[in-house]
Formats: sequence, structure tokens, C-alpha cells
Amino acid sequence: MSYAIVSSGIVAREELGNGDFVSPEGISTSWQSVGLWSGAERMAAGIYEVQEVVPAIDDLVFAFAPPTYAISGSIVTKTFPVVPKNWSDSEMQEQIKLRAKSLINAWRDDRMDNPLPFSGKIVEADAKSREKITGAALMALIAQSTGQLYSQSWTCADNTQLTLDAVGMISLGSACFQKISSLHAAAVSAKDAISNATSAQACRSAIESFKSANPIVA
Repeated sequence: MSYAIVSSGIVAREELGNGDFVSPEGISTSWQSVGLWSGAERMAAGIYEVQEVVPAIDDLVFAFAPPTYAISGSIVTKTFPVVPKNWSDSEMQEQIKLRAKSLINAWRDDRMDNPLPFSGKIVEADAKSREKITGAALMALIAQSTGQLYSQSWTCADNTQLTLDAVGMISLGSACFQKISSLHAAAVSAKDAISNATSAQACRSAIESFKSANPIVA
């Protein structure tokens, strides 16, 4: 919690409520103790609790101006006025494209780590699991190419075991690879659509199309 120091009806400064506070009488006390005072006691010492009002904005279009303060009773309301950003369309495009690419990459990486359905089971497929799958699939391929028997007991997401021969293990590796490849392709396609947009509005439309096709994207 923060406090405003008020003098003659004007907010002189804000305090974060850490450390000590020195009263007008020169008495030092902790801000933690000040928090236990009644509103009337704080007002008598020129201390007001600050409540912030921060509106939700599209920060590509708007920015916050320096805050304003309004005193009511023992509360100071701190409000952040919203002002438009004076960007050109090309500047807006650049900002939208940068953010869109970050959003798409985050979507791609999140989906990559999702579990993988395989052979009636659900297999973990985060980065560490994908490394294990790749290594095991390579060993299975070597065994298959040299005519050796291969058997792998794979632990699934529900902690049950899936027994795989060489063909099964290679199939799991292939399914994992196909998942990663399709996500990369989808991400590249989405970023190309945004990169090729020729206006800020076209960029926004491309982003909305991607979000509609991928509802988990914020």
C-alpha cells in the first residue's frame, strides 16, 4: 500500500509505506504502524491512503499521462489519464508486427510442449521428453537396420506403460516430429501473413484471423 503526503490540500509526494515515517511533530514511527491508524489519525498527520485507478488500454494506440490526484475523505484517488500515441501507420505496423511475432512464437512453443496422443495413450512431449523420444527412436532405427531385437517400455502421461518394438518407437518419434513440423509451418504461415500486411489495420486483421483459428491465444 502507498500513501500520499498532503499539505494545504495538495499531494506533495507519495510514499510506498516502507521504512520509517517522521510525523510533523518530529516523531519517527514505522509505516507499518501508520497502517494501523484510523483514517482520522492519518488525516491529522497529513497522510492519505492512495487508491489507483488504472484503465485497461491498447498500449499500441494509447499511453498514460502523468497521474492526477483527487482527495476525498481519508483517501487519495490516483488516476492515470489516457492520451493517444502519435504514431504513423508505418510505425504502428512495425509495433504490431513485432508483438504479433512474439505472440505466435509463444503459441507455437506452448503447443509444442502439449502431450502427444499416440497408440491410444497420451505421451508427454515437452522439450526434455522430445529429446528422449528422439534418442530412443534413433536407437530403434539402428536396431532395425542391423536386425537386432528392440523393445522399449515407455511411461505415458498417466504413468501406465506402453511397450514398443522398433517399429512402434520409430512411429512415436515420427509422430513427435510431425507435430513439431506442423506447428512450425503454422507459425511461419501466420507470421508471413502479418509481415505481408500493408497497413496497421491489415496487421490487426491477420492477428484476429490467427486468434480465431487458435482460441488459446490471448
